[in-house]
Amino acid sequence: NDQVSLQGDLFTADQNPGGFIRGQDVATTWRHQFANGSSLQLLAYYDDSERYLNNAGGFQVHTYDVELQHNFKVAGWNDVVWGAGERSVSYRFYRSGGLLLVPADQTLNLANVFAQDTISLSPSLKLTLGIKLEDETYAGLQVMPSVRIAWKPIEQILLWGAVSRAVRSQ
Repeated sequence: NDQVSLQGDLFTADQNPGGFIRGQDVATTWRHQFANGSSLQLLAYYDDSERYLNNAGGFQVHTYDVELQHNFKVAGWNDVVWGAGERSVSYRFYRSGGLLLVPADQTLNLANVFAQDTISLSPSLKLTLGIKLEDETYAGLQVMPSVRIAWKPIEQILLWGAVSRAVRSQ
């Protein structure tokens, strides 16, 4: 009832004169299927990159990302999904030439929690209610609700409409 995947990369290269680029990343996913049909999924990601050019400076970037999602059914007519995530990006710029970034080093965070319920009003009519709370470095806490309706009058046609609030972040 468990599926696990793991993927990673290592890279390095010289850039003449006197420069280099290197990095590594790893991503893993774990998914568990429960006997009642619900599922739990955990995703984790790490990336580390560095680049340096002689007389021009360089940078380092470290990214961490973790996400959790749980899907389940309630009373046979509700499909519920909820979850949470956190992403952290730390960077540092080194100046030895014309490149200047202020601040030269910083950590940016993006965290979220969400829930969504798809309600089967009839075999051909579904209502989806959702909400996402997102907290990020520049905009702070944002609330993003969503309401969608989908109607399938015949097998080949799907009509739908939605009202949502979205916020553009990092």
